[in-house]
Amino acid sequence: MAAVGRPSPIQHLIHQSWRDGGFPKTLFNWRWQQGLLDLNPGWRLVQWMDNTSRAFIAREYGWFLPTYDA
Repeated sequence: MAAVGRPSPIQHLIHQSWRDGGFPKTLFNWRWQQGLLDLNPGWRLVQWMDNTSRAFIAREYGWFLPTYDA
């Protein structure tokens, strides 16, 4: 636990992941996303799709990319 008054070393991220053609509007509409951010001030919403997930794996865990692609 971080001491009072000191920033936490853990990044405050909300991850949202979906495959292919984009986030379905019925599940991930902007009001729902904004509500999450309003309830978690200072946090950042990160959205992952097939291409961004693969790019992250390639950049950070290149050794794992053949398994990810399989």
